[in-house]
Amino acid sequence: MAVSNRSARLRRLARALNEQYGLDYRQHQQIEPEYDDARTWTYTWTDGPTVEQVKRAARKADPEATDGLRYERRLSQETFVLGLVRHSGDRETETDGLERPYLAEMAVEELWRKVPSPKPRTERERLLVEAIVTEANGGRGRGWASRYELCRLVQERGLAPFLERAVELAPIEVLTVRYASGRGSMAWRHRLKPLTAQEAFSAVQADPEAPADAVAAALTLVPELHAALDAAAAALRSRTPPAPPRPALAVVPGSGVDDRLAVGAGDQEVVRDEP
Repeated sequence: MAVSNRSARLRRLARALNEQYGLDYRQHQQIEPEYDDARTWTYTWTDGPTVEQVKRAARKADPEATDGLRYERRLSQETFVLGLVRHSGDRETETDGLERPYLAEMAVEELWRKVPSPKPRTERERLLVEAIVTEANGGRGRGWASRYELCRLVQERGLAPFLERAVELAPIEVLTVRYASGRGSMAWRHRLKPLTAQEAFSAVQADPEAPADAVAAALTLVPELHAALDAAAAALRSRTPPAPPRPALAVVPGSGVDDRLAVGAGDQEVVRDEP
């Protein structure tokens, strides 16, 4: 059955939903009703609320006009790359023999499926994403690189080369870049997994030609190493049974021992005067 004035109602509802969720037209986020050759209406938007959020709100506002309406949330390049960064660093992500994570479009879609308005957690993460997107587009304009190109870039180059030129590295990361080798180097390159504090400190100790900045970086790790050692020592002490109490000395009056030291005989040793 045809719905009366459906086009106008869906457009009016889209405007209301854009206001409800604060979607920015300048960021191409706003919900837009689209009508295709199959005579099907679809709400499309970029990033922002989840499909379930929009679907629930739309059906509640106008159940008749939204009957049969399709919903499609698209991901911006930045949000898609942010998903690649998170997926790469996730310990649950499967990797190959070179510590390279397996990256796929569907994995990123699933990562964000229930997450409204995905955003970087820190400025450092935002700058990392920006560096990858800029490299992928290669001066061809915003949004030029495809998802396949983005996946391939991160898969082949890793994350570390982009992070190293986008932000100032932490001391442990500086030492990882200098001293990590083999799988450790690949884990840093592709998953941003640094050396442990002990590994990094030991590497500087073993390097007689360590430059001043490496020595300075190692010295910043000392408080962390002390804290780890103290925690380990406390854990070992907790596994050691307490020493049995020493038997108290019971004193018989007239024995010559100060009676103030007497604590009661019981089963304890009794001291008597020799005849």
